Amino acid sequence: MSLRELEQDQIDQADLVFLNEITGKVGTMTEHIDNQVNILIGFASAIFLFTINGYITYREYPMLVLTVFAAASICVGLVAIHPFRFLRKRGGVESIMYGKKITACKEPGEYEVILKETMASRDKLIHEYAIEIYNRHKYYYQPKRRLYALTRNILTMGIALTVVAFIIDWLIK
Repeated sequence: MSLRELEQDQIDQADLVFLNEITGKVGTMTEHIDNQVNILIGFASAIFLFTINGYITYREYPMLVLTVFAAASICVGLVAIHPFRFLRKRGGVESIMYGKKITACKEPGEYEVILKETMASRDKLIHEYAIEIYNRHKYYYQPKRRLYALTRNILTMGIALTVVAFIIDWLIK
């Protein structure tokens, strides 16, 4: 191997910083979605408690509409925090950073050998990072994002239908 090939094959600090930034960004985006879902769950829970109390106390049927939608929103939001396995992972290639790959090793030295082999080649390292970044985004962030949007839309639809139900109820009475 020539000196030029050796230099091209070695990964430098800037490459690692770049790859870690991308990996970190996906993690940050996921945390942000989790925070948004938690806020939405809190809001929907407050609405649920308020509307169920309003329905039980005053027998206002429009309150029942919002109660049902708030409950549905809470349930979907809880799934968004920790999506079902079939939503998170559908097979595919796993990077050496994946927990099951790490725990499959019988001892730390076995995993050390895998890491050293990966770190020995710039292409291998970039390949492993690419797998990890892709899997985190596709199988972890995206399902959470979709479920967050569904949670938000369910609650919004419930509020809109409750307003319509109150208007209809007011017109009938």
